[in-house]
Amino acid sequence: MKYTVFQLRKLKMPFEVDEEFDLSNDLDGFEDILKSTPAHVIEKISQVSDDTWEIKAHISIILTLQSSISLKEIPYKVECDTEFEYTLDKDLANDSDAILVENNTIDTTDAILTEILCQKPMTSCYDDEEFESDIATDDSNDKINPAFAGLADLLKK
Repeated sequence: MKYTVFQLRKLKMPFEVDEEFDLSNDLDGFEDILKSTPAHVIEKISQVSDDTWEIKAHISIILTLQSSISLKEIPYKVECDTEFEYTLDKDLANDSDAILVENNTIDTTDAILTEILCQKPMTSCYDDEEFESDIATDDSNDKINPAFAGLADLLKK
């Protein structure tokens, strides 16, 4: 969502925005994210000082991830709360976690996208999926290479 500093200074604070927007194009580059629903975002904007705004956001989105084991599609719901601070003051931005406002426009899209990606699991799988072992459990049909025949006794211990 984009806000100009001029718009923010005219609004009665705190101000709340409830909106859905499509992040599917932004999420396309991540190979384990197959698709996503539109993100539902509620932002509550408060003015901290003349040049600083705090935005508290509630984010809800359903990502379709790819299982790390079977490559099947898995729906994964991301629902979280986060806070961002935006400022026109370069010193404050350097000394804190505040994001410097450029071109007199606050765009929360990147911050929301980052939060969604931080909430996404590194790998995903269904509860009933298990990693399969590459080691054969039935070795009766296995032929032992003569070069390693002396090691067979070590493996049985």
